[in-house]
Amino acid sequence: MDTLFQDLRFGVRAMLKNPSFAVVATTTLALAIGVNTAIFSLVSVIVFADLPMQEKETVSVIRSANAQQDVERTGVSYADFLDIRDQVRSLESVSALTGAQWVMSTDDGEPFRVTGNRISANTLDTWRLSTVVGRGFLPGEDLPGAPPVAIMAHNFWVARFASDPDVVGSTFRLDGVEYTVVGIMTPKMEFANLGEAEFWVPTRMDRTSEPADQRSFYITGRLRPGATHEQVQEEVSVVSSRLAEEYPISHEGWVLSAKPVQESLVNEQAKTILLLLSMTVAFVLLIACANVANMLLARATARGRELAVRAALGARRIRLVRQLLTEAFLIALAASTLGLVLAKGLLEALVLISAGREPVFLMADLDLRVLLFTLGVALLTPLAFGLLPALSASSGDTTASLKDGSARSGGRRGGRTRGLLVGAQVSLAVMLMIVAGLMVRTVISLQSRTLGFDPAGLLTATIDLPDDKYTDDDAIRQFYRAMQDQVLALPGVTGAELASSRPSIGLGERGVIEMEGRPPAAEESRPVGFVTTVTPGYFELLGLPLQSGR
Repeated sequence: MDTLFQDLRFGVRAMLKNPSFAVVATTTLALAIGVNTAIFSLVSVIVFADLPMQEKETVSVIRSANAQQDVERTGVSYADFLDIRDQVRSLESVSALTGAQWVMSTDDGEPFRVTGNRISANTLDTWRLSTVVGRGFLPGEDLPGAPPVAIMAHNFWVARFASDPDVVGSTFRLDGVEYTVVGIMTPKMEFANLGEAEFWVPTRMDRTSEPADQRSFYITGRLRPGATHEQVQEEVSVVSSRLAEEYPISHEGWVLSAKPVQESLVNEQAKTILLLLSMTVAFVLLIACANVANMLLARATARGRELAVRAALGARRIRLVRQLLTEAFLIALAASTLGLVLAKGLLEALVLISAGREPVFLMADLDLRVLLFTLGVALLTPLAFGLLPALSASSGDTTASLKDGSARSGGRRGGRTRGLLVGAQVSLAVMLMIVAGLMVRTVISLQSRTLGFDPAGLLTATIDLPDDKYTDDDAIRQFYRAMQDQVLALPGVTGAELASSRPSIGLGERGVIEMEGRPPAAEESRPVGFVTTVTPGYFELLGLPLQSGR
């Protein structure tokens, strides 16, 4: 240990003696380590996600997909959820969850919009979680006609009610319906998009509550003791085949699949993107290591006389290598510290760029796992950029190095080593430039792609009317006409139209197509399409040209 501390002190003095080299080498390495740390923190959020459920290895996620419609994965209808719950025997409990929005009104303030989730009554039991105050939902509270109850989200409870436990038992109006708060949700539910929820309410639905092709529910199931995820997949496939036979119109081409919850977090495309990102930043780190190695080689050449003197005084080669590696470790340690600061700044920049709308960016942080990764990088990179220069510098001819003028001459072996490092840098840089060029071309193509309409100056807004206040079509029409007139009266507005889905984002409502004057097609081959309802001036406002007709 005394020798190690001696090497460290000598290394610090050597860095202070040549501060320009120390700053350039540390900064070069810090940039690469910072980028790698930031990307690893994003990967860590997804791959090692701290899911809001106990014993997550026994939880399956069930989704639906349709290759014919190019739908890789989406939710499940409520009717399908009921079939899965009743027919998949390898699951001891199956729960359903879907997003929701309400207008919340209180006696002492203006109404405002809140977001949340509708869940089956057994969701907390399936996930083996409990409320921090009050209770969860009871069996039957998710059936039509059950008393309206709600669980308040923990973050909403803390921010708006200062963690007042008396909130439990109070009532709030959501879309005009009076809900009784029966509990406060555990903060473990503040995960990814679930963290945006302010209220959790029971579904209060049955098999006929929504169309069979409305696939909006996130389905999770807990394995029975001794059951496997493979068994769940087999049983889910049987249910999927039966549904396709019984309901060909709504289920043609749709396939149910089950995966462990951890595997279901990202699709194959996202996994590929994460892999490419990780490989790209790893190449950046290798280039930085090669760069610093070249600088160390040049510096070792300049220190040739010093190393020769130490060797002549009896220092063994392994002692010289250890000293040089210690100096490389000091550079890596300083670079890792600075890299953590840069990584923190990069993560905050991603949150700003995404306007706080990407849960992965919000959840990414420099946690213990990320710190251990950076520590591992700090321990391994000195070997990557310091070992070769150390071996090269310590293998020179002592007699030749002690002669006048030879300290800075380098030598044929040092020249070959530097050439090799430069070649490696150029090769890796060319590969990165090719990848970066392809990515830039893709981004430019996405930005310049033809949308079919002119988006310049176009603003969209989504509106949900409370069901208790607008109970008939006349009231709804009257509201939208008045709103349209008021928007048109705003300064700078040249047109305002209404549509049931947003341009280029919403698909519209799915329905079966029949043509007048033609006999109906067989039930299994009837065409299906998506329909958007618009007001008369919609096409002129968006600049949407018609192929023919009016």
